[in-house]
Amino acid sequence: MATVVGINGSIPTEVGSKILVSSQGQILAGTVGGGALEAVVIHRLVRAIAEGKSSELEHHLTDDEASTLGMTCGGSIRLFLEPFGVAAELVLIGAGHVNQAVAKLAKDLDYRVTVVDDRPQWATGDYFPHAHKIEVVKTLKQPFDNIPRPEQVYLVVATRCHATDELVMRAAAGKDWKYLGMIGSRLKVERLLEKLGEDGITFEGLHAPIGLDLGGKSPAAVALSIVAELQMVRNARTGRPLGAPVDVHVPR
Repeated sequence: MATVVGINGSIPTEVGSKILVSSQGQILAGTVGGGALEAVVIHRLVRAIAEGKSSELEHHLTDDEASTLGMTCGGSIRLFLEPFGVAAELVLIGAGHVNQAVAKLAKDLDYRVTVVDDRPQWATGDYFPHAHKIEVVKTLKQPFDNIPRPEQVYLVVATRCHATDELVMRAAAGKDWKYLGMIGSRLKVERLLEKLGEDGITFEGLHAPIGLDLGGKSPAAVALSIVAELQMVRNARTGRPLGAPVDVHVPR
């Protein structure tokens, strides 16, 4: 939703006017003036929905934009852009017990969950009743063929073994993920990253071992630590205890 919060000069709308737009740019209700001005607002709203962040937009009408509104001169307008009800895209590579628990927790936090595995007996609706989409691929060498916009995806790699984790991480390299995390012990992670590094493969912002240090080894406990870290990144928070003094650094 975009709300007009300020006007200067000649603008064919008023403060308080609103427009509601879908993630595909379809106008669902309202208007902020029509013409080229509204097209600019819709474009920015679609981007705000994709990013999941509120923002302000200040736009100065050009002579051409003013003419589309039947005006000889224009002005400027300020709008507040507010995405709401936006589900974050969460892709789980691996259909094992941990990702089953992650999917269950993530659904209640408005994640749109996709599960990818090469084992049809595991990647099923029975194991993932909370998933929006389940994909059975031929090989985990290319698990991302149906993910067109990785920059909007929270990716969790938790496959059945080190070898398949390595395949997935090689495929994930070079893509700008919103979040990339891989399960495993610290030793396993160090060895895998060292091996990939020898082939010139590195990662920016990788969360590995994945999750926050909450304790517990059961699939539910591990899933909780993973989803907690997802929420920390999604909301741009620190993960520190709320009761900790603000000047105390709590290591992750």
